[in-house]
Amino acid sequence: MANLVVTGATMQCSGQFVPAPMPFTASKAHLVGGMTMDAGNISDVAPGMCIPPSFGACKLDANPAVAAAKAGGSPSAPCVFAPMGIWTGGSTTVMIQNQPALTDACKLRCATAAGAGEISFVNTPAATISVG
Repeated sequence: MANLVVTGATMQCSGQFVPAPMPFTASKAHLVGGMTMDAGNISDVAPGMCIPPSFGACKLDANPAVAAAKAGGSPSAPCVFAPMGIWTGGSTTVMIQNQPALTDACKLRCATAAGAGEISFVNTPAATISVG
């Protein structure tokens, strides 16, 4: 069973070195099990609001920006996020603003200079809430 993604969840881009926290600045307060917490839905893909505007350094050598940075003596280049649709794999039982809630099983495809990447969740807070 998947867990609801709430404040404190960390995500990882397939082309980045380190995970990043989900910012939730456009989040929705949701009552779950008697607790109110920030949670998202599958349409939360806005860079800088629901997704970090940058995932730090990109590690994909196929990314032209990384290749140019390495040619110039830098080990990497910034990884800039560009969503390709909405999160897949949302909750089948919890709805937030009439859309499936975001769970730690969700994946989001993104366009990169090197092709398509994928964002997934690597952890959720200790107080996890199981949802379908």
